Amino acid sequence: MCAPMRPLLATGQFSENFNVSDIRELSSWKGTDSAWMISNGVLQSASSRANGTFYFSRPAVAPVAAQWEWWIKLDFNTSSTNYADVFLQADADSLPAASGFFVRIGNTQDEVSLYKKQPGGVVTKLIDGKDGLTAGASTTLMVKVVRTAENEWQLFTKSPGGTFAREGKVVDSTKIPAGYFGMLVRQSTSTFWGRHFFDDIVCTGFQRDITAPDLTRLEVRDAQHIFVLFSESVDTPRVENFSPQPSQIIADPDAPGGYTLSYVSPFPSGLPFNFSLRDIKDESGNYMPARDTSLLYYRAQRRDVLIHEIFPDPTPPVGLPPVEYVELYNRSAFPVQLKGWKLQASAGAVTLPVHTLQPKAYFVLSSSTGLPSLANEQDQLVLYDNDGAVMHAVAYDKSWYGSTFKENGGWSLEMIDVNAACAATFKASIAAAGGTPGAPNSVAGTIAAATPSLVMLAVTDSMQVQAFFNISVDSVEVLVDGLPVRATPEPPLFQSARVVLPTAMRTRQLYALNVVAAQTCANTAPDKAAMLFGLPEPPAPNDVVINEVLFNPPAGAEDFVELYNRSNKVIDCSQLYLANRRAGGNIDNITRIHALGRQLLPGGYLAVTTQRDALCRYYACKAQENLLQVLSMPSFPNDAGSVLVLDARGNVLNEFAYSEKMHFPLISNRKGISLERLDSTYWHSAAGGATPGYANSQQLPQVNAGSQLSVVPRVFRLITTAAMIWRLCVITLPPR
Repeated sequence: MCAPMRPLLATGQFSENFNVSDIRELSSWKGTDSAWMISNGVLQSASSRANGTFYFSRPAVAPVAAQWEWWIKLDFNTSSTNYADVFLQADADSLPAASGFFVRIGNTQDEVSLYKKQPGGVVTKLIDGKDGLTAGASTTLMVKVVRTAENEWQLFTKSPGGTFAREGKVVDSTKIPAGYFGMLVRQSTSTFWGRHFFDDIVCTGFQRDITAPDLTRLEVRDAQHIFVLFSESVDTPRVENFSPQPSQIIADPDAPGGYTLSYVSPFPSGLPFNFSLRDIKDESGNYMPARDTSLLYYRAQRRDVLIHEIFPDPTPPVGLPPVEYVELYNRSAFPVQLKGWKLQASAGAVTLPVHTLQPKAYFVLSSSTGLPSLANEQDQLVLYDNDGAVMHAVAYDKSWYGSTFKENGGWSLEMIDVNAACAATFKASIAAAGGTPGAPNSVAGTIAAATPSLVMLAVTDSMQVQAFFNISVDSVEVLVDGLPVRATPEPPLFQSARVVLPTAMRTRQLYALNVVAAQTCANTAPDKAAMLFGLPEPPAPNDVVINEVLFNPPAGAEDFVELYNRSNKVIDCSQLYLANRRAGGNIDNITRIHALGRQLLPGGYLAVTTQRDALCRYYACKAQENLLQVLSMPSFPNDAGSVLVLDARGNVLNEFAYSEKMHFPLISNRKGISLERLDSTYWHSAAGGATPGYANSQQLPQVNAGSQLSVVPRVFRLITTAAMIWRLCVITLPPR
């Protein structure tokens, strides 16, 4: 606690900080036997008496104009039978029977109030403090009482780290003989024993405040609120003290001297306006000089404040503390007030505190500021403003690291280009510490503006289609079969748009959707290529077949399974699952192919893998739109295994039991070579390694009935290579 203070300052004045080792050294004090002790320089209660009172007092005659201060901690929730009275002036050292002026900390309303107890036992509340101040499980306060020479009493309280707030004032000139100061405690059960603490008591002569208040904070909180904070509590301000005049003034309960000014008409966004204060005075009548200034309100637009860096997996640590964090960045030219904004993750949300984020500045959220837990594999983060509008959203997954080493933890994901925020421009940090919280990103650079283009269509019902884009779109215009239809971008990612059709779709009929215009942060013209869609139907067995399997990929790539729609139906891939069959016959490792309803059109191919980019580094990806990257797939051993396609009810649509022995026998190194379907029975090694997402390199030709087969030349020499193509030479003869 505080350094030692000498007991006598002047006649009737004293200070006490209980900086002794034994309570018996406090010769000026007297109280209930064994009810008190000294603990680490603090006076602590020690009474084990239930449903009773005990006290500790000393002689003290305060001057007419006086000021009392003390520190108190009550380590419990106060009540009508558990509180503490501090007598400022008492007419006897035995406080339970004494008359005088006292402050009660606690009682039924959990308040700090000033009372007067007159001879005869009549108790009057003079100042009724704010209710609920001592309602917590533990309360720590500084309390101050001032009495002027004109007998005006003022009561103040201060929480740790705060400033004194006035609980009230009153004029009372009652004369009560006074000669003692002390503490009187009332407690009920053993739950409250030893939970009363007092320290830093000072009684001095009162000197009137002659220092004028100062303006310590002035900020625009939102379109209709300004916050002002003065250096001390001021006499209740009026609307005419401000220009423009507010419609309402609300005192901040958590910031003494702080007020929120409410306005009916919103401030113009991005335009400065004049603001002035006049005739502001403190409670002692000291006037603050008039203040004239200029304020600016700016309503942040989407992507003004960005989710700039993500640290979802801090272990094993590389150099940063093992704490998850999300960094925000203000890319605009205006300060942005974050009060009431919200950052949402799958595990929960955190509401942002009062903070003005300056232009080109950073704000880091971590577990210490309430950040919810971030998922390591994938998660969606959404930043909302105080009106619930989406400011930015990111759906990350571990493939963004681009490194199997860094995706295992200790490295952050950093945004590359803040001017390309409508695209997912993140990659693993290259900083030595593993990340750059609160500082420029280590991977910062410039990315070419992306062209908005369709990546997928999903049908939600017979009247609605969901169009998915490669980047976020703010607005979009589309045609369906040449006719304009309504399309609305969907939050929070804005990488999809809801398209409403004028008439219901029919089954087994394909429709064409074109994007004719799209507004994005890149301001680039859209790709206007058409994409087909249709009303999906449930698949029957062998409507969708396994067409190609890569189960022994080259180093750096992953397995893939290619599906082919051999029916005339449109198939919804959210209703398809991949799986394995165990040796005992049970189906295992069931994995949904797609959650959003990607379509597999009649005659269409779809190659499913966990590493699309890696696949395309090894093989010719002639139809990348037919490659689907997923987070996980069933297991496909290199020597032998099984692949199953299931429908939403678990029915087997198609099954393939493969073995490396099915490869062409003259191929010595089978690594990196897929098996392709020839027909319902036969499979063969792919020429060129693999053909993900398009027609197989090996196919059996159709042979008409009545044809004859011959091989030319009749005698030939077989020469083999690793990429050998197996051919049938067929000559079709006209029927006789």
